[in-house]
Amino acid sequence: MAETAAKHLSSRAFVAAARREAVAAAAAHPEDEQAAEEAADLIALELQRGYAALAENALVMIRAATADAEDSSKDAKLASRVERGGRRVLGALDGLLAPGAYLNAIAPLLEHTDPRVRRKALRLVAHRLRAAAAASVARGAAAKSKSRKARSRARAMKHRQASRQKGANSAPMDLGEDDDDDVLEEELVDEVEAATRLAPVLASLAVAIGASAQSATRAAALGALEAAAVRFSDASSSSVDTRMTQEIRKAQLAFAPSLLKTVPAMVRCLSEHEKSRAVVAAAANALAAVMTSLGPRCVPVLPEAVPALFAASRKAANTLVSVAHEKSSDETTVATTRDETETGAVLVACLRAVNALMAKMGGFLSPHLADVLALLLSPSLCGGGGVGGGGVGGDTTTGDGAMKSATTTAAEHAAALREALPRATPPRLLLAPLGDAMRLALGDEASGESQSRVSFTAAAAALRMAAVSVSVTETPVAHRDALIAMLLRALDVRRDHPREFDATAIDAVEKEACDAFVRVASTLTESAFAPTLQRFTEWAKARADDPHASTARLSALFRVASALADALRGVFAPLATPILDLAASALDPAFDPASAASLENGTSAKKRKKEKKQETVSAKDDAVVVAELDAWRMKARALGALRRIVSHENGDLLDTARFNQLHPLVTRCLTAEPPKGVSLQKIPFDISDLAENDELVPGGVGHEASQCIAQLIASAPDDMLWKPAHRGVLLATRDPAPRARRVALAALLETTNKLQEEYLVLLPEAIPFLSELFEDPDENVEAAARTLTATLAELSGEDLKSLMAGGGE
Repeated sequence: MAETAAKHLSSRAFVAAARREAVAAAAAHPEDEQAAEEAADLIALELQRGYAALAENALVMIRAATADAEDSSKDAKLASRVERGGRRVLGALDGLLAPGAYLNAIAPLLEHTDPRVRRKALRLVAHRLRAAAAASVARGAAAKSKSRKARSRARAMKHRQASRQKGANSAPMDLGEDDDDDVLEEELVDEVEAATRLAPVLASLAVAIGASAQSATRAAALGALEAAAVRFSDASSSSVDTRMTQEIRKAQLAFAPSLLKTVPAMVRCLSEHEKSRAVVAAAANALAAVMTSLGPRCVPVLPEAVPALFAASRKAANTLVSVAHEKSSDETTVATTRDETETGAVLVACLRAVNALMAKMGGFLSPHLADVLALLLSPSLCGGGGVGGGGVGGDTTTGDGAMKSATTTAAEHAAALREALPRATPPRLLLAPLGDAMRLALGDEASGESQSRVSFTAAAAALRMAAVSVSVTETPVAHRDALIAMLLRALDVRRDHPREFDATAIDAVEKEACDAFVRVASTLTESAFAPTLQRFTEWAKARADDPHASTARLSALFRVASALADALRGVFAPLATPILDLAASALDPAFDPASAASLENGTSAKKRKKEKKQETVSAKDDAVVVAELDAWRMKARALGALRRIVSHENGDLLDTARFNQLHPLVTRCLTAEPPKGVSLQKIPFDISDLAENDELVPGGVGHEASQCIAQLIASAPDDMLWKPAHRGVLLATRDPAPRARRVALAALLETTNKLQEEYLVLLPEAIPFLSELFEDPDENVEAAARTLTATLAELSGEDLKSLMAGGGE
């Protein structure tokens, strides 16, 4: 019987027959429009009552089937068929019953003793509420697609057609939009009343304790609460120019007190991370829906709800860090994978709740900014799974790449929030806790629990947020100073960083600080930027007595100066005089941090030699290696900054005295020898010009020196200054080291490209040197000399071979 009833209820023929009954009842009173409508309404009411009775019978069938299944003397297969038939009846009635009547019919199942029946009823409730919300949104979208005039014309046409059909003694047309709205209003009132009665039942099921209170049932109850909040949210009231907009908003107000009373149950469920993460995730999703639905009306529950939300998120983030450690140590098990998936779902839900809080009640978020940043900058959500960085935030899709894991989804949610938070929060509120979070990520307070928050990816993310914050709104001077202090600390990461940071981590933080500094400078006036640059240069010189600190800070200064010159061009050049002075000092051979470090370690080195005379010293002391590599990096960056500044200056910065000071220092770098005896494991990734034949790698000392001397010659205030600088480059082509000769030829080629025909005045002096290089024992040097000669021959329009043969005479 149940199978037959379900089959007929869900058939199109049954639905069509019910509609024909209503039309026939209305057609029985063609002369009286009101009587026709009443007759049709009566048929619809009788059908709804019949559907409700069928739903009650379906519930009885499910209960009886459950009891029979528990009785071993009954036929279990028959009981299963009866239960399945009852569920099919309920599924068919889902499309026939009005929402309120359907919820009332399902309500008795929520108190059933069998957890399976309760879960099924809870899912049916959630499904119907979501369907009602989707239908409301669809009606709103349809209303938006029509203009007001178009709807007026449609109503007028319906009335004219109805009048003609009355004269023809035919059945009336559809009832029109206004009558449809009346029906929807009545159904909405019933739905609100039914949902109000269900809300406390759902809350009690969410926090139920006992053997029958299974996690799946509790999560389903929270899912039904979430669906109820979504049903009566702003998204469901998107109709335009209809009475339903106001009616839905009235329904929101009517349901709000009942929904608000369920929040304590959600808060209680948020604290059960150890018991059931599915319940915690469902509670966070429900809380997010409540915040979205009620907005400022849920302010009374925020003092209790927000701390619980962040406590749950912290536990989930810490769990992900632990999972990342297990995966990195090759201890991955099925349980570890399950923990990662469940914890990722919790984090996604918590981030949705934070997003709802920020979108609906951003003003109430400021007391919790520290908690928000602790969540968003958690290593597990920044692409780093623990101390130092790398971990779970990467690509964790399935084998076929079709589905992202919950952890990846959580990381994407966190990234979106990190982008939105600086735009929604004033810098005066955000910068202080953001600076604290960044310093924590850099290990300034690495003790106890904070040690797990050390991560270069978190520090880099904090710097990006700071850059977005200052670029959105104008930052007051006091807060700008706090921001600059934050950036200077980040730029000092090469000198002072956690031991877990490798070269990649240090460079990533330094790069983000550099980009943020440039972004800040772009928002400042010249009068405000000048003291900021002065503060930066003073910071770089503050530790001149410490070779390692001095090299690290100057290296950061030159990197920022290069970026500023690229971004601000001629605006920055007039202010860069202190940078040029520091660059000259850094290129001076007397400035040798490596030798200073060697002297500092000399005593201990001698002692070790005496103690271990038989041990061969095959590698340098670590401190000396680091000092030499840092000095090499600093020299490359000084050359890069000098080249960029000179290329954008307008003639006031590079006078004769400064040119004569700089060009010998730069030409000396053409023959600079890189650190020797450095093992491959100790070479930072950003120093890639140490190996043989890599002297012209972009960003290296050789490449920057060749580019810089060419730019100096091209920017010289007087062409009479070309000859001494050019002479220094030519002398470098006679250096015993093939590396130096190749770099010098690259400098000559770059000078030729910049001066073009003007270089021809220097050509006679270059010919004897080039003729020597034609028979250089190094093939690369000979090839570079021939390439340069071909370029010069093209510029001069003459064959230079005869001159080469005669040595330029």
